[in-house]
Amino acid sequence: KTKLYQNKIWVLSNKGIHTIDLTDFQIQSYSYIGAVELNKNNDFTLAKDILYLISGQKTYKVKLSELRKSPPVIPIYFNYVEVGELKLFNPKSVQLAYNENSFAIGIDVPAASVLGNVDYEYKINNNNWFQLSKGQTKIYLSQLAPGTYTLYVRQIGIPKTYSLNFTIQSPFWKQWWFFVLSSLVVLGLLSL
Repeated sequence: KTKLYQNKIWVLSNKGIHTIDLTDFQIQSYSYIGAVELNKNNDFTLAKDILYLISGQKTYKVKLSELRKSPPVIPIYFNYVEVGELKLFNPKSVQLAYNENSFAIGIDVPAASVLGNVDYEYKINNNNWFQLSKGQTKIYLSQLAPGTYTLYVRQIGIPKTYSLNFTIQSPFWKQWWFFVLSSLVVLGLLSL
């Protein structure tokens, strides 16, 4: 779709809104209104420095000054770690027993409700990124082996990540002190 407005040609494509200035032929591309992507719109119109976008689900009304080339960075907060019935609030670093290896981590993104649909993804350590469903506020992790982990969460398209460290301890019969104690008991029994 194309429109002529204020000596610019406005073009709507599957990549966003683009303008071509007719005085100097400068091209500008805009992909976001706040944090809402502009790639899923069917039509648009312009009037009095306001852009009206029409999509299959919504109609957006936005001032032209609010068009963005890239999405804003929206902070992500880790609210709690939920293990069974227990919730640990405001976690910074979490220590879990070997039998607490299935749990949920609650996340909060307060600005997302104001800015619109924002997509997030997460990964553990250096594994692949997994996209969260729209509106998902918990990340479920299950059957993790004992070890030290870092959960990374980021907004899709933004390199800044937010992280939470957690450790799942080995069972006592696999820890070094148990081997030493068992060896001493066996040696004591053999010597008797």
